[in-house]
Amino acid sequence: MSTYCASSSGTEDFTRISLVQLTGDGNTQINNNTVEVEDDDTSGKADQYQDYTLSQQVTLTPGQTYTITIHNELVSNGHLPIGAKVYIDWNGDVDFDDTSEEIGTIDENTLEGSITFTVPVTGFSGQTRLRVVSQAGVSAFDIGPCDV
Repeated sequence: MSTYCASSSGTEDFTRISLVQLTGDGNTQINNNTVEVEDDDTSGKADQYQDYTLSQQVTLTPGQTYTITIHNELVSNGHLPIGAKVYIDWNGDVDFDDTSEEIGTIDENTLEGSITFTVPVTGFSGQTRLRVVSQAGVSAFDIGPCDV
């Protein structure tokens, strides 16, 4: 059985994704707000990688348009550019390699942004996966779905 490529956090010293918000049909919602959340009591450390696959789900309709909002947050006093990229495995083939599965980029010079996308009318029907990847110090366009 195939599995998705691993995803994990890099460092907890510089940046984190502090908000992922997507409202779907029937008021289903992904609303992951980790502002001020820390893994331990060590001040200035970011909340590390989190997997919300089983706990947060949203219903989307083929042909309809939705908006996902992403906030990146600087944790330290650094001035690294932070970018983010969003992927959805539309065809259920357990990867994010297909061209249409990269749904958008938050520019590395913008800490907060929204991406509007339309669900394809053909393809997989059923549960699939959304992945948000954020990195500091690289161009957002160079971020891959399996990057740390």
